[in-house]
Amino acid sequence: MSKSSSSSITDVLDSVIGINPANSNVNNDNGLSLFVPSAKFNGSKPNYVFRNGDRGVGYYLDHPHNTHRNNDDGEPPDQKRPRIDNNDTVAVRSVRFDPTKDETQSIPPRKIRLTGEQLLAQAEELQHSTNNNSNNKQILLLDVSSPKSIAAHATSLRKLSDKNSLLRAQYIDDPAKFMMNEVSLHDTIVSFKNAAVDLSSYHHIVKEGVVTNLVKLMMHENSDVGMCVVSVLVELLDGSLLDDDNNDNNSSEQQQRDKEEKRQTRIQNMGLLAHAFIDEGGFEALSNNLGRYDETIEEDARGVEDALTLIESLLDLDRLGVLSSSQNNNEDNDNDEEDSSSVVIDSICKTLLPSWLFRRIEIKNNNSNNNNDDNSNNDSASNPISPAVIRLHVSEVLSTILQHEDYSMKRRC
Repeated sequence: MSKSSSSSITDVLDSVIGINPANSNVNNDNGLSLFVPSAKFNGSKPNYVFRNGDRGVGYYLDHPHNTHRNNDDGEPPDQKRPRIDNNDTVAVRSVRFDPTKDETQSIPPRKIRLTGEQLLAQAEELQHSTNNNSNNKQILLLDVSSPKSIAAHATSLRKLSDKNSLLRAQYIDDPAKFMMNEVSLHDTIVSFKNAAVDLSSYHHIVKEGVVTNLVKLMMHENSDVGMCVVSVLVELLDGSLLDDDNNDNNSSEQQQRDKEEKRQTRIQNMGLLAHAFIDEGGFEALSNNLGRYDETIEEDARGVEDALTLIESLLDLDRLGVLSSSQNNNEDNDNDEEDSSSVVIDSICKTLLPSWLFRRIEIKNNNSNNNNDDNSNNDSASNPISPAVIRLHVSEVLSTILQHEDYSMKRRC
């Protein structure tokens, strides 16, 4: 549209709303009147504002560089400083940065699922580093001479066992969540080996329910925990602990009586622990554990050996009269025939242990004859306990059971 046509349109609008260009002041810059007098509002007009100003009532030209209305005195408001200068270049502002606060944020790597062996190695490494960094801290050890220490360890064992069951149920597919808990549980179980130093502590161990928790842990989902319990019981129920190391034949009669009294006390404490193990279903837990061990794995083979050693130790204690002596002193029964029966044989025959022993002794090691020399050498290197040794141990335990008078006379198995 040309300039002449735009000006003619402006003249027509001025004539319609009654504006007289002669009475207005003309802005030489844009050709528009600064003020057009009008007694009343005759409609909106582009670029004009109707108001009562210093020149009277009428249409005032709106400021071309400001969208806001003029002040009452007719002066345009103060203009803001333009963001861009006349040369259309962005105004440069000096900004000072602190280089010490300039940190680069990196995206964390994706979590990788580790295998069971990697998790175990990671837990052992973490435990080793923790032990090295805590040299100034005293490690809580079992003080067999203090009933409070035994009670504290019994409480710790119970709490760790309950927490482990909860963590295993909550994080079934994430072993890392309960790995460190099982490491602490393993260490607490091993700490009870110190009780073998003083057999008088057996009374407090039974009283605090330690045997109940140990038998319960023998059936733990992690077979390593169960094997750890069996190894501890082998140490505690060793018949050699009843003998006195100081065998002095030249001692006086009073000293001999004192030694005999101490031995009887040791027998009572040993029998108390053995009875607690049997009453809590220890033989049943042993038979169930033997069914899930894989003898081709070194740790499981050692677990089978420890289980057989524990059974053998209990049979020896029964042969020595340790269990019957303890039962006669703790219970006053009128039926002497029932008291004279073997508690160990009776408990073994109520479980599947004899069946496992018969099945295991029938297994012959024919696989080693079919393999070549290289494979046999590899097997012997990876499995120090040979199947033949385990088979021989099984035959000895089974022979002891079969030759017992209660088994041969009553045939209760």
